[in-house]
Amino acid sequence: MRILSKIHNPINALLFGKILFFWFVLCFSFLALSQTINIIWYYDEGATFVIDDVYKKVSIGTIYIYSGGKFKFYVIPKVLDVQSVTVTGVKIKNRFISMDPSNPTIVTNKWIYGTMEVYFSYIEPPEDFRVEFTFVFLPL
Repeated sequence: MRILSKIHNPINALLFGKILFFWFVLCFSFLALSQTINIIWYYDEGATFVIDDVYKKVSIGTIYIYSGGKFKFYVIPKVLDVQSVTVTGVKIKNRFISMDPSNPTIVTNKWIYGTMEVYFSYIEPPEDFRVEFTFVFLPL
C-alpha cells in the first residue's frame, strides 16, 4: 500500500515516468542502433588448396558478407606451420581487402560477396601449411 501511495504522488509519478521513458529510449537505442554482420562462406575446410605457381594465389570458396548498415572491415591473415610464407593480399571478387587496421575497407552498399582469393609471397614453393583469417568489423 505504501508503494501505491508514492506512485500516486504527482512528483514521484513524474520522476517514475521520466525513468521509465529513459529506460525505454535506452533499450530502443540498443536494439535499433546495433549492427549485425552476417558471413556465409562456402568452402571445404578439410580440402587442400593448390597455389597457382604464376600468380602465387589460391581461391578459397565463395564468401558473402552483409549487414543491415554500412560498415568497414579489415582482415588479419596468419600463416601457421611455416615461417617462409607470408600473405600479401586478400581479395573478394575484384576488390582487395585491407590488412591495415588504420585504413579499413569501406563497404557502403551493406554487402560484399564473391570468390575469395589469397595472394602469397615465398621464395620456394612451401609444403603443406594452414592460414588463419581474422576479420575485424567496424561501424561506418
